[in-house]
Amino acid sequence: MARRALGCLIVSLLILQGCGSDPEPEPAAAPTAWSVDVEGYDSGLFAVWGHDDGPLWTVGADDGKGPLLLTHAQGRAGAWARVDTSAFPGDLWWLHGPDAQTLYLVGAQGRVVRWQRSGDGGPTGAQGTWTTMPTPTKRVLYGCWAADASHIWAVGGDPKGVEAGVVLLSDGVTWTEVTALPPVPKGVSFFKVFGTSATDVRVVGVGGTVLHFDGEVWTREDLKTTQRLITLHGDGDLQVIVGGTGNGAVFERDRAASPDSRGTSGWKDVSPEAIQALNGVRLRGGKAWAVGFRGTLVDRTKTGWELRDEAPTSMDLHGVFIDKTGTGWAVGGNLFSQPASEGVILVR
Repeated sequence: MARRALGCLIVSLLILQGCGSDPEPEPAAAPTAWSVDVEGYDSGLFAVWGHDDGPLWTVGADDGKGPLLLTHAQGRAGAWARVDTSAFPGDLWWLHGPDAQTLYLVGAQGRVVRWQRSGDGGPTGAQGTWTTMPTPTKRVLYGCWAADASHIWAVGGDPKGVEAGVVLLSDGVTWTEVTALPPVPKGVSFFKVFGTSATDVRVVGVGGTVLHFDGEVWTREDLKTTQRLITLHGDGDLQVIVGGTGNGAVFERDRAASPDSRGTSGWKDVSPEAIQALNGVRLRGGKAWAVGFRGTLVDRTKTGWELRDEAPTSMDLHGVFIDKTGTGWAVGGNLFSQPASEGVILVR
């Protein structure tokens, strides 16, 4: 049974100054700490996301009843509610949508499931219809990203490292495989896809692989690393890739920098020392947070990426999200069990 933990409210006191002296600036509020929101699910969780005008969603492993899929109304009181997924078995690894009316979920056996909201979605905003969409692959789809309603990408590969990685594109109706990719070693899986528009899309994966699409041609970008690159995200001019093989890896790119100052690829290695490998990253409104194995929580500060002191869980964290209120959500579990188990949701 999931157990809900109550967070703590941190209150800042305004210090008043006496007459005859210049007022001192109000002290900055202490950083808000991560805490456990819910834990104890049978299935591990891989991703959390929600459109600003829709509910939050988190997805994970199949516990025999279908993949764990939970929803929560943004900005409203109430617990996470489980969605019946018995009609589409198998792990679900990622989710994204172009708007509040449509959501795409991807996972095992090349599965793509689409949710379309019914009316206003009911009390939680999550009422709608579910459709399994045919795809041209049986490889695991680890990531997806929708630029708009007619440009949705999904990426994945073969967990055994035998078949080549796969990139799919949908117009909202049909999924097709993208074949005009630059050469990559056979067996390289792609983990996540993200972009700023339908003409600026990147894919990351095994062996330091980064592919870029400019609307016409796919090219490979050189990060001068062979580490596993798991997730990428951006906000404004800052783009970040995280991953790692053993130690955590972080790469940054400034979209506003000139080509000369960026170098050939535009990516800089800014990895902090001695942290666990990272799985998820999210940027929004000046905040940049990453999560990884063994409860690793990392913030981007003025001096670089720094490990958080608090450790509310020792579980592996895989996905992180910042909602419209600035609240942070992180999800994970025991990711080394088969299937992933002991799901946990953190809140900040």
